[in-house]
Amino acid sequence: MKSVYAHFPINIAISEAGKKVEIRNFLGEKYTRIVMMPEGVTAANTGNKDEYQIDGNDIEAVSQAGMCHIDLHPCYAILVGDIY
Repeated sequence: MKSVYAHFPINIAISEAGKKVEIRNFLGEKYTRIVMMPEGVTAANTGNKDEYQIDGNDIEAVSQAGMCHIDLHPCYAILVGDIY
């Protein structure tokens, strides 16, 4: 997974052995968005800039975490006043 931005650099920090992902400076916000990975799924840095790896044995749990389906979607949801 790669974080892509044009103006505000998005900072992503992975903690708690890959179970917790903190997203900072999304659209220039001061609010830190926190995402907990589903059971059996871990996140890790790949070593490349702005690139992250999501691992797990259950393909559905990994795809839910990586495709912003359940856990990341509320974090990335753009609120009404964000883009003006």
